[in-house]
Amino acid sequence: MTAVAATTAGPVATPSGEQHGEPVLEVRNLVQRFKVGRRYLEAVSSVSFDIRAGETLGLVGESGCGKSSTGRAVLQMPRPTAGSVRLAGQELTELSGERLKEARRRMQLIFQDPVSSLNPRRQVREIVGEGLSIVGVPKAEVEAKVEAMLALVGLDVSIIGKRRAHQLSGGQCQRVAIARALVMQPEVLVCDEPVASLDVSIQGQVLNILEDMRQQFGLAMLFISHDLSVVHNICDRIAVMYLGQIVEVGPSVAMTRSPRHHYTRALLDSVAVVDPEAEVDDRLLAGEIPSPLDPPSGCRFRGRCPRAEARCADEPPPLVEIEANRFVACHFPLDDPGGSSPVPVTIGASAPRA
Repeated sequence: MTAVAATTAGPVATPSGEQHGEPVLEVRNLVQRFKVGRRYLEAVSSVSFDIRAGETLGLVGESGCGKSSTGRAVLQMPRPTAGSVRLAGQELTELSGERLKEARRRMQLIFQDPVSSLNPRRQVREIVGEGLSIVGVPKAEVEAKVEAMLALVGLDVSIIGKRRAHQLSGGQCQRVAIARALVMQPEVLVCDEPVASLDVSIQGQVLNILEDMRQQFGLAMLFISHDLSVVHNICDRIAVMYLGQIVEVGPSVAMTRSPRHHYTRALLDSVAVVDPEAEVDDRLLAGEIPSPLDPPSGCRFRGRCPRAEARCADEPPPLVEIEANRFVACHFPLDDPGGSSPVPVTIGASAPRA
């Protein structure tokens, strides 16, 4: 697999694997703070990761943990408070004006709500082709590219092209959003909860489209979600985030079968398994996520962790490699994670491709 997340406590590791070459996206010690009254909320705390061409990294965690803030900071929307973001070796945090606009064209974002992300005044063909028109692509070429891209995501421009967002289903709107992003031929695609607002019967179809596009165009994809079962079906690696920090990183299958961090274990235990004979695990995550305005000392998960000790309050655990390609930020990681635990299943994830 590829280079993995790290914190300021150590370098980013680069495990060996089938993928080679330099990362398309390199994020180092990313920090994002927002002013709240007279105080500052640190939504993202020293987050680091790499993504290579053709790879999908899943960023998972509860609502409010900093996932979306991380994705937007990568896109410089807004700029991060601190840290480095490099796209194909180019430092984005140092760019401005036209140079930053050009770099942003190489990165595209797919939003959670497909309907509100589309301009209600424009027709589908105009929405998908708007970015091309802005950069000066000739009209005839824009129309050809729009038609081809809509076909790739399973939409017929002769039927859908003149419609507006309110005339489409949620699944159709998300396909339009995907087409709008990919028609710009990006190198990096950031997907911010792209199926969260869709019916489960449609989620699998959209995931299939994203997977096809990733393979066809060799995209480096950051897939943000609160749902481990969705991430498991589409991502090569998973990074679990808690209260602004990455607490575990590893290959998707290994992470879902044998988590090493207690928070990852709790997230998996909270996923419904489509098996009437499966045993129900009662180790569900208890308590509320602490306020990011006043995070706990030491390990930020300690107040909800069944293994927490005094050391956890005094020493923030660094993200370290505990086995090949597995990185965990925990003083007392799970030694016997129970590899027999079922892999989460998303209803509709294997739905027929549309």
